[in-house]
Amino acid sequence: MKREFAAYPLFVKDPYFSLWANTETVNESAPVFWVGNKKILNGYIIVDGKRYDFLGEGNGNLRQTAIRTRGYETICSFTCETFDLEIRFVSPLFIDDLETLSCPVCYLVYNVSSKKEMKNATVHFEAEERVCYDTAFDAERKEKTATTLTKYKGFECASIGLLRQTPLSCCNDACGTDSGYWYVSGQECRIEERAGRKFICAQNKFTEHGFFMLGCDDIVSINYFGRPLVGYWFYDGKTMSDALQFAFDGAESVFRRCNEYYERYFAEWSAYGDDYVTICNAALVQTIGAHKLTRDYLTGDVLFLSHECGSGACTATADVSYPSAPLFLRYNPVLLRGMLYPIFEFARKKVWSFPFAPHDAGLYPLVYGQQYALRYGGKYSKNFSTETGKFTVAKVYDSYANAEYYDPEKQMPVEESSNMLILTYAAYRMDGDATLIKKQFDLLTKWADYLKENGNAVENQLTTDDFCGRKANSINLAVKATIALRAYAEMCAMNGFDGTVFKEKSDCLVSKIVSCGEKYGHLPASFDTDGTTYSLKYNLAFDLFFGFHLFPDKIYRREADCYRNHMEKYGVRLYSDVNCTKSDWLIFVACFIDDDTYRKEIFAAIVRYMQETTHRVPFPDWYDTQLPDKDETSLFRNRSVQGGAFMPLLVKK
Repeated sequence: MKREFAAYPLFVKDPYFSLWANTETVNESAPVFWVGNKKILNGYIIVDGKRYDFLGEGNGNLRQTAIRTRGYETICSFTCETFDLEIRFVSPLFIDDLETLSCPVCYLVYNVSSKKEMKNATVHFEAEERVCYDTAFDAERKEKTATTLTKYKGFECASIGLLRQTPLSCCNDACGTDSGYWYVSGQECRIEERAGRKFICAQNKFTEHGFFMLGCDDIVSINYFGRPLVGYWFYDGKTMSDALQFAFDGAESVFRRCNEYYERYFAEWSAYGDDYVTICNAALVQTIGAHKLTRDYLTGDVLFLSHECGSGACTATADVSYPSAPLFLRYNPVLLRGMLYPIFEFARKKVWSFPFAPHDAGLYPLVYGQQYALRYGGKYSKNFSTETGKFTVAKVYDSYANAEYYDPEKQMPVEESSNMLILTYAAYRMDGDATLIKKQFDLLTKWADYLKENGNAVENQLTTDDFCGRKANSINLAVKATIALRAYAEMCAMNGFDGTVFKEKSDCLVSKIVSCGEKYGHLPASFDTDGTTYSLKYNLAFDLFFGFHLFPDKIYRREADCYRNHMEKYGVRLYSDVNCTKSDWLIFVACFIDDDTYRKEIFAAIVRYMQETTHRVPFPDWYDTQLPDKDETSLFRNRSVQGGAFMPLLVKK
């Protein structure tokens, strides 16, 4: 059976509703939560007393022949002596339809082609109790649960949740949640107990086509600066019962729309070849599903809060929103703005006394203020435990300014200020809505002033690639500051201000960068290294997207030639002195020249890694350029940065 990805999305709606297959044969092993812990879900058909498993740890009576992901669906094919079977795992995260995107229900759809007469046949779907609480630290954990059975119009539903609910009780990266109720629906439902574990079970009478639903009501989704927020679906008073009925009544329309979306997407993606289609299919559901869609009842703003999966659990991380932005810029800029609002709000809190933009706004699902670079142990610093296991964090946002709270050496001033300027302007460029720019213009000005004074040398600041260590005088970071300053100059003109000084500063930085390239034939990693070094100058991609043409074509051609000369099995090194790369940045640099061979070489390297890595986790973005099994590669999984896969579509547009 052909392998497409390292892991396949099965049921994905948000960071806590995220179930995957980490093998090709979905009827030989249980699904897993994105972190990697098993969640027992079973699907099977019984024909004349004989059971055929198509999901879960099965009995081998049904042979799987194919698996593939197309847009919002993962499709599996099976065969046996009695019938052929196609299963579709549908996660309707329609990016331009916020009602359907936020409706917390996924589908398991089946289509059966009989080879023999199938008498007394039934189709079954069930979930074991540990789906409703976290098992990341204890696979055998046992908790008391409450169950219900409910009859709806056209179906029944069985639900399960912890007897003692603890919403928003944990913000550790490597675990799930201990709150919410999970729902399984079908024509008939029941509660069963086996070996001391409860199961919520659904059963359909046999027909050639049918479906089940899997839903989750998380009760409360986010604590947003002290304001508890429900999911976007529930904002106007709708309930989980409304969600289930809505999903059931609109099921066939959803299935049809999945196909329509994919036909439209495929027409775009296929222009860059089969490997690019594979990458986009791997990135789409993962990127959207690593966020929670909600709404602030105080301001009415749509919020789209990222979970920095596998790399610290920060939420609304500016340097994660930056690489993920191309997907949302292409298909719905409203969601990009929803990623930026938390940073703007936190930057206005008294505790944030810096002249540059924050790195994040909390640890998911607690938007309590920037957690990155907090000091620990000082008299006035936030002194809380981050030991292995479950924990929450202290509220930073309601504190007064105190220099001891944060370690300035661990901040990313140029990186994050540039990110916020670029992303705010980028959203405007896609749909012409200048509301956010006008509302936040004073903050944008403060950050632009910081870049005007500090974007030239960038000294020894951390960048978004902090896992590679400090990179003093980074040319790539200077490129980002250059583009951000020009973007701010454009925003000045929109607001009736003279942005000439910022444009001139941007032009000055361009001259410095181009001169360095002329000296060595390509851009070295930093201003104080020579031509024996190189790095991925992925930030140049936004110059192409904006159409500023700040940098001459020869810069892009020389960089592309450099990357070609240093291509390894799984891509080009992020920096010449490290043996790792990032898939999102590789796709950014693939946009530099209009050369199909160059692009396809990069895309092939990324797909090669997905298909050969031993780390069977949702689309990892940080990995070794030569080794498919290096330990560090298992860290960055299920991250929303894979939205960067869609940068070629922006540059083309």
